[in-house]
Parts: sequence; structure tokens; C-alpha cells
Amino acid sequence: PLTRGRASVRLRATKEEAKVLKLCDEYPVNTKDPDFLEEVLTAAKKLPDAPENAYELFLGDWKVEWSTLGGKAVKKEADPNAPPMNLKFVSFTALPPVPVEFTGSLNRVTGTLESGTYQLL
Repeated sequence: PLTRGRASVRLRATKEEAKVLKLCDEYPVNTKDPDFLEEVLTAAKKLPDAPENAYELFLGDWKVEWSTLGGKAVKKEADPNAPPMNLKFVSFTALPPVPVEFTGSLNRVTGTLESGTYQLL
């Protein structure tokens, strides 16, 4: 969903978008399976083109569903086999080197057509 301030807009997924979301929800944390990665990339290539107002829609807070860095981004429970991540690495050296496990994340996009910021929350 796209969030602006306290208002939230929920957009309905197209058939192609629903396929990508379903794959993200079904696949475990580990992204090393080449068959799965190929399936996700094939599904992603079928996504519709962005609308003309895509940049305006991109601004806001976004829940991360899946990442090539760690698979499903919002885990229902901790994976006991997953190694912890180094907080210093994921914070681009801004925080101390403490082992952490993420159970979810958000991306925040702010700005104008001329400039903007992308934050990992």
C-alpha cells in the first residue's frame, strides 16, 4: 500500500502482480534456489508497464515483500537456520557491528522530480 501521512491508499494487484506476490509469500527465506529465482524473474518480466504518474505513486512508505538479499522480507517467524546479519553492514556503517535478525522492513521514498531520498527503515 502507498502511505502518505496518515492516509493510506490500497491498490488492487493485477493478475501479474498477484503472481509475483504469491511467489514472494510462498518461498522461504533462502534465495539460493535457481529454479525459484528464474520463476520470480519470469513473473516480474510480465508485470505491466508503469503508469505515467508512476513517480508520484512511488513516493511514500512501502512494506518490503521480498528481497534478493534475503528472500521473503517479512517472516512469520524467525528462521533458526538463517545466519544473523551484521547491523553495521546493513546500515552502511552508520551503526555498530551487532548481529541482528530482521523480521520485516519498510522503504521510504521522499522527494520531487528533481531530487529525493530512499531510506531503508
